Amino acid sequence: MNQALFVGLGVQNDSDLITNRNIINPAKMAENEAVTLIAILSPKPGKKERVVELMRKIVDGVIANEMGALQYEMFEDLKTHEICFVEKYADGAAQKFHENTQYFKESIGALVQEDLLSKDYELRFCKTLAGFQVRR
Repeated sequence: MNQALFVGLGVQNDSDLITNRNIINPAKMAENEAVTLIAILSPKPGKKERVVELMRKIVDGVIANEMGALQYEMFEDLKTHEICFVEKYADGAAQKFHENTQYFKESIGALVQEDLLSKDYELRFCKTLAGFQVRR
């Protein structure tokens, strides 16, 4: 991974992309365990549409190419207008595959190069405690 693309997001090296300051290191998770994460991006004023445009490229790539992505949804926080992702991968390998795709690297790189975010992104690895994903 080209770490220069991620420096503006608070990432100093490849492992920081996964072990960002405030999250659990997923390396401690079982290799075959599903990976669920929440990502939050805070666009600068007037930059939300460009951020959404770049992130839609990732969403389109995930839909077309990532069978290991079980859930990949982009939301807008109605109060803060932050862009939030809920992502679920079949396992750690599927999540690693995602962050090594060209469309991911290019879109994240553009976020940095165009200085679109007001602060470092938040990345939270989660585990399910209760509830359901889809009611049938």
